[in-house]
Amino acid sequence: MISYLYLLLFTEIILLILTMLITSFDFVSPGFITIFMFILSTICVIWNEDYWNVRFTQQTYNIVTLGLAVIVAVELFIKNILSQQRKNVWIDQKEFARREGYRINIGTQATMALIFTIMMIIYVSAVVRAGGSSSLLNNIGVVHTDVEIDVGIVGSICIRVLRLGAFPFLFFFINNVVCCKKKILNNILLLVPVLDAMIAIFFSGVRSTFMYYIIAALFYIVMLQRFRYGWKEIKWRKYIKHIIIFGVLFIVFFVGSRSIVKNHDFTSTGMEYITFYLGSPLHLFNKIVNNTTLAFPTHYSNIPGAHTFKWFYQEIYKFGLIDTYVEDTQFVAVGGGYYGGGNVYTIFATPYHDFGLFGMLIYVALFYAVFNYIYYKKFKYNQKVSNSLESLMLFGSYYYFVFMSFYGTMTAQLKLQTILEMAVIIVIFRLLYTVKIKLR
Repeated sequence: MISYLYLLLFTEIILLILTMLITSFDFVSPGFITIFMFILSTICVIWNEDYWNVRFTQQTYNIVTLGLAVIVAVELFIKNILSQQRKNVWIDQKEFARREGYRINIGTQATMALIFTIMMIIYVSAVVRAGGSSSLLNNIGVVHTDVEIDVGIVGSICIRVLRLGAFPFLFFFINNVVCCKKKILNNILLLVPVLDAMIAIFFSGVRSTFMYYIIAALFYIVMLQRFRYGWKEIKWRKYIKHIIIFGVLFIVFFVGSRSIVKNHDFTSTGMEYITFYLGSPLHLFNKIVNNTTLAFPTHYSNIPGAHTFKWFYQEIYKFGLIDTYVEDTQFVAVGGGYYGGGNVYTIFATPYHDFGLFGMLIYVALFYAVFNYIYYKKFKYNQKVSNSLESLMLFGSYYYFVFMSFYGTMTAQLKLQTILEMAVIIVIFRLLYTVKIKLR
């Protein structure tokens, strides 16, 4: 009897090798990242195959394989088109390589650091008041369930600005310290807003946001060094140390803080916890594939892509622009000896429910067409990379959309407010960027 779970792993490995050949071993390209994360997810399902009582079906195998194949095909198509516009070297690479770092006005740094620290204190105070408990950890857990209501308008604004503003500061800190080898002490004020954001996010209980910063940081490191030293000169071994450090810190924190926002009883070991988060979306998609209403109770035929763009429709419902409220995703039990559940089902589940198989493939193709076009047009095949720094910073702050495809449909988080969020990030970036670059 064919094990479609193991067959999926074999197919994913073949697709990963194909992607490596297509991209010339570009390990941060959208296709490589996605296939690699799906491989990790599949391995975690195999790890828990008996514990979760996994019965992986041919239908799930077919859908996931087709979706991943489309991702690879889209990258190949866009890369081949845009590569024809590329010369052998960036016309400003020598100039870019001479840059020593961004000498941001110390008064600007100090002012921004003070403002972010004040906002962090305001938000943490709001969490303490909103929780209504004598235990600070219990307060964090309470706020985690509904941050918008519990912390009030001012607290909500503070956490949003902190979360968004951390990306530009992280970008400049990485450029100066990691890429240009400048002293941390001379750039410490750039790190203060990032640390303020980290503290506030911890108190919000939304730990996944830490992963977004890790993804952005690694992306900034790789791309800035490629801009500085050349695309083909950057090898895997140069990033192993950074990946291990970021990975270990995240795992220790993520596992160690699970009892704050989740029921600790669902998992007994760190490995069980990590494999649940990595593997359960694929396993749960397999469980609902024949009846997606288990996760998405209603099919809104009058609202195209209702669950795929859920936050957008929920937002315009609040504005009275539509009269139908899109229900939240439902939890589905993992099964077997594990009595917990989840409500994320990979990137394929919501478009499959909303549009059917063919529509899902179109959605996946369009989603990856956007990310691949920006990646190759603005960065890999852009002859004047000095004009791409703002795009690089902004793109990196949303690159988790690609990284988390194994987890869920991240476009469900898009809404009208996303435009405002991007504007906030850009404004803070430009406030910091209006300085002269010191050359050797």
